[in-house]
Amino acid sequence: MAGSESNRSAPCSKLNLRLLVSLNAVLITLCWVYFLSDGFRSNGLLDGFYEIQARSVALGSLSIVPGPPEVFYHDASLYQGKYYFYWGLMPSLAYLAIFQVANRIMADYFTVALLLLCFACSYHLVISEILDSNRVCQNKHWATQVTTSL
Repeated sequence: MAGSESNRSAPCSKLNLRLLVSLNAVLITLCWVYFLSDGFRSNGLLDGFYEIQARSVALGSLSIVPGPPEVFYHDASLYQGKYYFYWGLMPSLAYLAIFQVANRIMADYFTVALLLLCFACSYHLVISEILDSNRVCQNKHWATQVTTSL
């Protein structure tokens, strides 16, 4: 019977760990966004790259049309006469999806929060796997929360 009780508690402890990781990642994300936005007072958090790229994607093109010569040319690559950002599309696609149901400022905030949340969750899970695989802190996943929160 004792063996069956430990088998039942293993999935429960994994679920508790995932819940703890998720809650901690949400808390860290809120703190980061609060800090980045100067206490949620900023008019936007993105640099304009993703807005320009999202607008181009919405028009069916991956190439961008930069504004005045001094704006964004340093962050664009010229290929066959068209300019492209070398930044990935994921933030622009997230921004575009959120912008369809919210205004620009909300889309900025939610895009940044989504990316930071993905980063925090991934980081938590990597640290958890390292601790589990090395048996460094057997059943002491509080160490994961402390190290990633710092």
